[in-house]
Amino acid sequence: GVEMREGALPIVAFVAVAASKAAAAGLHAIWPEGGALSVDAVLSISDEVRELGEQHTELSANPDTAVAAGKVRKQLLEKQLALQAARRRAGAVSQSHNQRFFASLIEVVVPVLLVAFFWREPVFTMAPGAAWPLESLLAFPPSVHPAPGAVGIIPWIFVSQRCVEGLFFWIHLAVSQGSRLAGTDRKAVKAD
Repeated sequence: GVEMREGALPIVAFVAVAASKAAAAGLHAIWPEGGALSVDAVLSISDEVRELGEQHTELSANPDTAVAAGKVRKQLLEKQLALQAARRRAGAVSQSHNQRFFASLIEVVVPVLLVAFFWREPVFTMAPGAAWPLESLLAFPPSVHPAPGAVGIIPWIFVSQRCVEGLFFWIHLAVSQGSRLAGTDRKAVKAD
């Protein structure tokens, strides 16, 4: 396996997990989410465009129905624009799925690599009995880490992920509260 100085592995693993979570969160932030639009909705609008086109053709053939043909033409143009927008949104939905997959892949690859490289090494060793009820869980897999107080890479990654998620939650909460408070301050300044 890879040798690391005592104490460096827990920090490296935690930072790697935090970086993968931050990268995934960053990708979610910079990539816009596509609106949910089904293929059925696009087909429905397409059918309406086709029907309005047929109506317009019939009405424009007769000079007596020219006014009605103009109204149908206006509806037809509006529906064609709606169809173009619906097709763009449907494309954005599939792009959004690809983006979410890529962000999830980043979050999965880093822990998998950590497990592959550091499977046989305990991340660190605590005093025997320090985590008494959880020692067998923290030493997972016990066949690889039989020493009492050993903490394996898999439990360490799990704990690191939960800590990073909690940290991001509190950061997000603080930022959103700060934004809301800053908006309130601006309104108070404008009112003066």
